[in-house]
Amino acid sequence: MELQYRQGYEDFTLTPLLYTQLTQFDIEDTSKSKGTRLYAEPGVTFPMNWAGGFLTPTAKVRSVAYNLDDDHSLPTANEDSVGATIPMYSLDGGLYFDRDSNWFGSDYTHSLEPRLYYLYSEFENQSDQPIFDTGQRTFSYSQLFRESRFTGVDRIDDSNQISMGVTTRFINKATGVEHFNASIGQIRYFKDREVTTNGTALIEDSSEVAGELMWQPIDGLRNRVSILYDHREHFVKQGAYKMTYIGDNNVIFNLGATYRNGSKSIDASTGEEIDSTTRQSNVSTIFPISRHWS
Repeated sequence: MELQYRQGYEDFTLTPLLYTQLTQFDIEDTSKSKGTRLYAEPGVTFPMNWAGGFLTPTAKVRSVAYNLDDDHSLPTANEDSVGATIPMYSLDGGLYFDRDSNWFGSDYTHSLEPRLYYLYSEFENQSDQPIFDTGQRTFSYSQLFRESRFTGVDRIDDSNQISMGVTTRFINKATGVEHFNASIGQIRYFKDREVTTNGTALIEDSSEVAGELMWQPIDGLRNRVSILYDHREHFVKQGAYKMTYIGDNNVIFNLGATYRNGSKSIDASTGEEIDSTTRQSNVSTIFPISRHWS
């Protein structure tokens, strides 16, 4: 069960925020935790927007509490009630610059949008808490400006970091269609991140360089590219491409490819090198057959 309250944002007005989630986990495997989890996230934000930029400070308290049923899978097996309550602060700001531009006989608005995002949250040891449905997010450009690096609420992350990104766009002045955008950015960490799902701290002082690009040459045809570049080892860690075509009569065609540079190891029994690099392609379509079937 989820409950969320978020009133409409109004500039220069203190705005309350509230998100709560109550979940019951009943797992047949007796070696795993089961019980009830209550998560609450009250806070306030103060959005400030101008024609040339924005600045949004936010403060929240993130709290998770468990009522476990005779759990024996945790270090503190004799404790049925565990949890953590941690304050979080963020400051999100950006600027807008634009100019008139002409490409191939069409007038465009060309924008440049730098953005900074600071995030701070204290560390609290959560090794006595179970992990029901939480994992590490796949890193991408959008992750630069998220409040959490986890997909669930079993772990409340510790953070002291600043994200730096910049986006450029080309918008057709006659139609308002955005034909091209490109973004690049990185996170700088001011301390190790000790809260993880596997118990191993993250000690890098910066993230990979994340970039993404969108190009829409004609109506209905959109191309997207995303990339992660490891600037320490100088190689592409991850890349993805997706083409989407939306034609007449709601015909949709997708073509994509992904690449993840994996680690290499030696098979102890055969002595052969094992490469966990992933290369994947996919094709999909939606093709209407009749008024009611596709």
